[in-house]
Amino acid sequence: MQTGIRFGLSFALIYLFGMQEVIVESSPFATYGFEYIKYQFFMGIGDAIPVFMLCIVIALFTIKNNDKEIIVQNIKMVERLCAISIITISFLIERTVGYEIGIIHSNCDTYTVPCYIWTVLFGMILGYIYTILYPVLFSERKWIHVPIRFILIIGVNWIIFNSFIGLIMKGAMPGVLLRSGLDVIALFIASCIIGRFIYSQGRKTDRRTGSRAWVKSQPIAKLEKRIFGKRCKGVFKAVCERPENFKSLDFSGAEGGSRTPTGVEPGGF
Repeated sequence: MQTGIRFGLSFALIYLFGMQEVIVESSPFATYGFEYIKYQFFMGIGDAIPVFMLCIVIALFTIKNNDKEIIVQNIKMVERLCAISIITISFLIERTVGYEIGIIHSNCDTYTVPCYIWTVLFGMILGYIYTILYPVLFSERKWIHVPIRFILIIGVNWIIFNSFIGLIMKGAMPGVLLRSGLDVIALFIASCIIGRFIYSQGRKTDRRTGSRAWVKSQPIAKLEKRIFGKRCKGVFKAVCERPENFKSLDFSGAEGGSRTPTGVEPGGF
């Protein structure tokens, strides 16, 4: 159920806020003004509600519920804020460059403030979408899998969403594809930065139990191995996965000077 809610909410937010992009040439905004914004808002809701419900229905009928179902965990607030900030800044930089050099036409010279307000808000929306989809897209194999899956789902959807303008307006398709393509590239780069430097230092979800344990970064793992050797692996793993084990470790040693901690099973070494 929660998987369907996450995907449904993601698509709904794209449709709801994507409809508000400032493109005066393709809309009667100059004629109707704020009334047209309200019209676009209701149009966005009309798209958002059906896709939200459809994702929930698909999840109910396609995702098998059993005792081994993956428990989706929430992301820590600091990690969430970092991800949203990185994607927002990346999207803002990409759009600003596009506006200033003229490859993205959004009437930013005429409606500068509304244009940049939408850009920042939509960047935040994309960042929030990344955080709510990350636990579902997470892969224990390689960090690059999350950015790829994110782009294949959200990026492609954003391109298709914008392509509607290209279908109803003659000669608009090249500009629409260029605009959407640049957005997707910026989104992919930001996702890679987050996956490589932010969430890779965080916690992973145990797909069998649903519990989360802290994951060592590669420099820390190499330093641990160099200083303590392989015999420390079992102790570190036990304490890392269950911090309460640290209190139960006994390094007093047994007869013969053994320094094996009694709080960890020998098989862990």
